[in-house]
Amino acid sequence: MKTIIFSAAFFLLTSFTVHQPHQNTNSFTTSVKKLNDPAITFFKAFKNRRDVNLFWYVSNPLNIASFTIFYSTDGVMFYELESMGSTGNAMYRYKHRPTGNGTIHYKIQMRDVYMGITESPVETVRLGNGNGNCN
Repeated sequence: MKTIIFSAAFFLLTSFTVHQPHQNTNSFTTSVKKLNDPAITFFKAFKNRRDVNLFWYVSNPLNIASFTIFYSTDGVMFYELESMGSTGNAMYRYKHRPTGNGTIHYKIQMRDVYMGITESPVETVRLGNGNGNCN
């Protein structure tokens, strides 16, 4: 019982950061920094014949709730391709079969169990003639 109380107290003491009031206001902002915040540590997109394979790795996979995969043809406006729940694994993959030729940009949005959102860098694949390698 003492171990559980100590662990909870340690978590509370190391997790919260209270910032001083902003200038000209009386309000405080409080942010919570988790000790085990998940992150997307690797994200790559590869052309494989007519498909595009997306691979990504995450840290602290047990703290991830879901992923949303986005794509864009212009690199500015991104559209949701699919949402998927976390499996608790550190590696994920997704196969997309785009229609037509051109350039497609992909990004992954990760939602953690603390309701935080993290986005991956954008990966670019050129479809049609050429090697189709990213970036």
